[in-house]
Amino acid sequence: MEVEFKRELHHNYMVLSHIEGEPCESYSIKMLKAQAIDGILPLDIRVINNQKSLYYEISGKQLMLSLFDKVELSYSKVKDIILSIIDTIESAYEYLLSVDDFMLTEEYIFLDIDSASPWLCYLPGYNIDIKEQMGAFIEFLMDKVDYKDKEAVLLVYQLYSVCKEEGYTFEHLQEVVYKDKMLTKNIDKAIKESTFQVKVDNYSEMSVEEDPIIKKNMMDLPLMMEKLEGEEELVCYSYKTYILTALSVIIGVFIIALASRLKIFYNQYGGRIDYLKFFILIVIVVCGETYVMRYLWDKKMMITKMVPKNQYIDPRISYELLPADKKEEENQGYKRNIEKFKEAEKVVKEEYNPTCLVDDFYSCDENQSFGLVPIDSEEYSRIKIKEFPFFVGKGIDNVDYSLEKEVISRYHAKILKEEEKFFLVDLNSTNGSFINGEKLLAYKRCPLHVGDEIALANIRFRFAHI
Repeated sequence: MEVEFKRELHHNYMVLSHIEGEPCESYSIKMLKAQAIDGILPLDIRVINNQKSLYYEISGKQLMLSLFDKVELSYSKVKDIILSIIDTIESAYEYLLSVDDFMLTEEYIFLDIDSASPWLCYLPGYNIDIKEQMGAFIEFLMDKVDYKDKEAVLLVYQLYSVCKEEGYTFEHLQEVVYKDKMLTKNIDKAIKESTFQVKVDNYSEMSVEEDPIIKKNMMDLPLMMEKLEGEEELVCYSYKTYILTALSVIIGVFIIALASRLKIFYNQYGGRIDYLKFFILIVIVVCGETYVMRYLWDKKMMITKMVPKNQYIDPRISYELLPADKKEEENQGYKRNIEKFKEAEKVVKEEYNPTCLVDDFYSCDENQSFGLVPIDSEEYSRIKIKEFPFFVGKGIDNVDYSLEKEVISRYHAKILKEEEKFFLVDLNSTNGSFINGEKLLAYKRCPLHVGDEIALANIRFRFAHI
């Protein structure tokens, strides 16, 4: 099976080709083409040179493996990723899809850039036990977790221990995340009995107050949706293109008007229009306009820019956000054990703190530092690479150097170092990355040597010692 990444207009695709068997004819493919399922990458079948390929829509998403090179996972991120993946897998049963056909590896899982929710790749005929895949995926998370976050360390190791037990189910993983499955039962029981609870305060006075747990489930109450403001990456033409287009049309009209005033397409007596001359003039103007338009509206002239994006979310209370006193009363599993915290802290300090030396191992030595030297030194400055992997993009978060240019994508490229070798990886950018004039395939590592010319879109650098 071959994997490649393609861009078509405003859409990005992950393409799987040369797949063994006939997955394109299966019921699952027909179901996924007809029904969009949240958490599963939309797909399409295309036939090129009698070869069927699966096109997975990945617009607005980034490969998990690439993003996690710089991001350390906190407790909330681990919890959200695990629960979202389990929900997606369980939803497959509703559509009669085989859960063993999910490709639950970091090379095929994508994260939404705005919401950070995971999207899975479904390949009929993949047929690898989903539980084994989940165990391997949690091992991957163990390497990416933030070991300064004690809750995250405890959670990921509890999940890992569950995966090693024989006959475990995804419900067992959910119980670890929720800490106590009885909380849900208590919520359902409270809903059936009453929508209010009676509470006695310290002064033995009776007061009736609404239960926040019940409030979550009172669907008939009016809700005010919360507004989340953010940004998204938009591929479009610049204002310069529109201005030059209008200017070109005006010049064409001006040429025709000037020719009419000078009576260029009139007969030799200047009294009547010579339609042959007029037709030739129109053809010349139209051909000139067509040539200019083809240049101005070429795909290479497109740029990326960040535009505001507003999202509205349901603010109803989740039982994960219950007050501290309610957690203690309803769910002992949510109550943190101080002794376990101390033990976890010891584990972090004694066992995992040495891994911090890895940063020092991959950091550039002061006597032999590397960087990107701009070809156009007047407009761009030198970029010193302080550690690997080194990310370059237009975004502000999770990149090592922010290159705020319209032609640069939010996450454009990264430079890797393995032993004494360097590699450049294009992160499915809009305008591409180049080494010595050759365009890189998305997410494919290309060897990089000192002295090579790197181009991020049309911005050129020289990889060198600095």
